[in-house]
Amino acid sequence: MSTITITYDNTDISRSVLFASASFESQLGAVPGAFEFTVKDATRTKSFVTGKEVTMSIDGTRYFGGYVTQVIHQLAFPVDDTVTAGAAGVKTRQFILRGVDWNILFDKRVCYTKAAPVDAHTDFANTVSDIDILDTFFADYIDLTGDGIDITHEAGRFQTVGDVSPGADTRYAFVNPGDPWRHQMETMSLQTGAIWYIDCNKKFHYKDLESAAPDPLWGFSDTPNKTTTFGFRDLEYIEDATNVINDALVWGGSEYGSTGVTKQTVFGRSQNTASQTAHNRWQKAEPHFNEQGFFEAAGCELRAEIMVYGTPGGTLAGNNERGLQYPQRNVRLSWFAGQTPSLLTAGSLIDVTLNVFGGPPIALTLPIRTITVTFPTPTTVKFDAFLGIQTSDPWSLWKYMRQSSQRTTASANTVVTSDGTTGATYVGTFVSVAPTPVPDGVNKVFITPDRYAAGTLEVFRFQTGDVGGRIQVPGITYTESSPTTGAFTFIVAPLSTETLWVLYYSA
Repeated sequence: MSTITITYDNTDISRSVLFASASFESQLGAVPGAFEFTVKDATRTKSFVTGKEVTMSIDGTRYFGGYVTQVIHQLAFPVDDTVTAGAAGVKTRQFILRGVDWNILFDKRVCYTKAAPVDAHTDFANTVSDIDILDTFFADYIDLTGDGIDITHEAGRFQTVGDVSPGADTRYAFVNPGDPWRHQMETMSLQTGAIWYIDCNKKFHYKDLESAAPDPLWGFSDTPNKTTTFGFRDLEYIEDATNVINDALVWGGSEYGSTGVTKQTVFGRSQNTASQTAHNRWQKAEPHFNEQGFFEAAGCELRAEIMVYGTPGGTLAGNNERGLQYPQRNVRLSWFAGQTPSLLTAGSLIDVTLNVFGGPPIALTLPIRTITVTFPTPTTVKFDAFLGIQTSDPWSLWKYMRQSSQRTTASANTVVTSDGTTGATYVGTFVSVAPTPVPDGVNKVFITPDRYAAGTLEVFRFQTGDVGGRIQVPGITYTESSPTTGAFTFIVAPLSTETLWVLYYSA
């Protein structure tokens, strides 16, 4: 049994709530969740105003917080005797309250220069951290007066994730005056891959998910041991290949040509042959003629790589299931409060192990994208969750998913990734890792940690310090000289100012 407390404008109204009607939904990241519940008013003393705050707690722990956006007046029955009884005698009046959680503020607060609204924002001219940017933003360019949002630098919640202007000649510019707060956060996270949202306690989060421990340190299983794994109900596991793209073709150029003189069309292409072998070939084409960023073939190539391999980030080549190259995996399941060691919220990463479908167990680690709380009885709490990854998720989440996947595989060979974590590989495992040795401008032969399946090797070159790499062309820039020993050979030696990353299937 659980104790559920629902407040309206800091007043406990739990005893008046029809719990069978109540639903509280939270979503991953800064996507606003929603709530709805019915309040009975037999004494005809209640009134509700839009814009007021609503919270919901389970056994003393705040689980949801937001604003009322709709107040619906109704009677409990389709008809009632309001003539004979009179307004004072009608005891069936009810209110339906609907609203959204605190994350709606990302859409309802705008950016502008508070000291002089007609002035443009000031640019940062040199290298600057994202925390410096946010501190200046909160101080000068957004008004959160009266909202009660906690933007203090609390450890683990508000932290430096990355440099938003990594070059000495790179200027960081705030978004335009009048743009919503959400646009500012999205612009920053494109550079840093940070996770950001407002939690149910009105605390602003801006953090690197990679630094977080698994949350929680238990999981779901269809053979639960009730210590580290727990049971569930209403399971649905989906492998969805609807949007797979493993062969992307992009055209660009203009009448000015790629050099500004020659008239020509430019072209870029990216393929994942391993995905094509496993799931057939699925093409996607995009024309970008006369568009900024697509006058050079390099821009077309980058766009093609993004479609297949995902948004560029600090670990572009290190995320084996980013982009649209493979089917996405989703899980729907439900459970009741009191049947698990701790409460889960949207964004929690959870292990799910399925043994019942035969063959090796299906072992997944996925974030909760959406979680809905309902109340079959006034003391019973049911959770319905949708778990999954989307291609729009920041690369920090994808990197964490890769690390979680590596922790659950059976071992035969051991690979050390660029951030020092180790992952076990076996035949047919997808591996992403930096080869050895480090480029020096002379050496042409590089070695992967274990042997790779011929035809599956993909090589990326980065300028050291850059957050995106360029895929190399086999047979033109390098050859698979010895898959059985993990060797591959460049035609021209990579420079000492470059970094390498490889993807392959182990053999």
